[in-house]
Amino acid sequence: MFFNLVKNPIIAVTGTRGKTTTTNWIAHFLKAKWPNVQIAGNTPDNPLLNAISSLEKDSKTPVVVELSSWQLEFLDRADRAPDIAVITNLYEDHMNRYSSMEEYAMAKANIFKNQTKEQTLILNKDNEWTKWSLEQKPKSKILYSSSAELTTGGITTGIDGEHNTENLRMAFVVANSMGISWKELGDLTSSLPSVRFRQQYIYENDKLLIVNDSASTSPDAGIAAIRWFPEEARRKHLPLFLIAGGTDKGLSYEKWAEVLASEISRYRDAERLEFHLFLLEGSATDKMEKALSKYRDVEMSKYQDLETLVQDVKKKIDEAGGGIIVFSPGAASFEKFKNEFDRGEQFGALAKKYLVI
Repeated sequence: MFFNLVKNPIIAVTGTRGKTTTTNWIAHFLKAKWPNVQIAGNTPDNPLLNAISSLEKDSKTPVVVELSSWQLEFLDRADRAPDIAVITNLYEDHMNRYSSMEEYAMAKANIFKNQTKEQTLILNKDNEWTKWSLEQKPKSKILYSSSAELTTGGITTGIDGEHNTENLRMAFVVANSMGISWKELGDLTSSLPSVRFRQQYIYENDKLLIVNDSASTSPDAGIAAIRWFPEEARRKHLPLFLIAGGTDKGLSYEKWAEVLASEISRYRDAERLEFHLFLLEGSATDKMEKALSKYRDVEMSKYQDLETLVQDVKKKIDEAGGGIIVFSPGAASFEKFKNEFDRGEQFGALAKKYLVI
């Protein structure tokens, strides 16, 4: 319905990871040319249909739309396709809904299925599923984001984490293709907005950093946090407290456990710093425990409710004199919360109540 009613230029973003951050950063850059650019889509704050009335008043201003695989299942029925379609990456996800990775990818491919040669598809050359997307023979003009090629215009971004660099490259390619110069992009990079519940720093001082990554709903998203935040902890020379666990989506946690065990071992042996793992019970948590059972050095504590867990984290923080707390579940939320946003809100409230010094 949204695509049929809206006349504005549409930039549509999908992917397994990074789509919300990429959507927000694209809009941030486009405001240099279109100050009233809007965001709509797969978040409680900006549902698609709520944006229609305001967009009708200005049909020339672009709208940046985040689309989930569920929403994309129906896009091939729309009268139009996105003017620019973006696929940030594809990894195994939602296997409780799709029978295979290819079926999941087919849903994502609807974002470009009806595009014409006048429209643009932007793909991540570093992602292994990009080859599969190309095999679907998109009719649109194709642009790429790649770590091996110049997709940052020589800009020194200063941004942390490989995943965020990937998101930023995608946003650069979109904005530059729409006429935003590399100089403008460089100037705007210093004021990139943070995105709620996506590795969001919610509190920081010299001895304590609290990160709310509640939107981490898959093992791959959890791995991104596991790989980045030990580096942050090393720089600050602080113990690390990881909170994970939740609802299973039919995914494997073997790789998640392997990366976590490796980071814990490296952190403790090389840095002589503590690494604590706190698990919130759930069907995915059971898989996490089983996957971790082969690694003898991994110690964990498991909890039935988030409040008790946070209270125990507080005790450990007090004993250690500070630390970095990363709430990155790596799993869905539905057994205990309405959604990942509700989970993030609840963690934020508990962090403020018990953890903020």
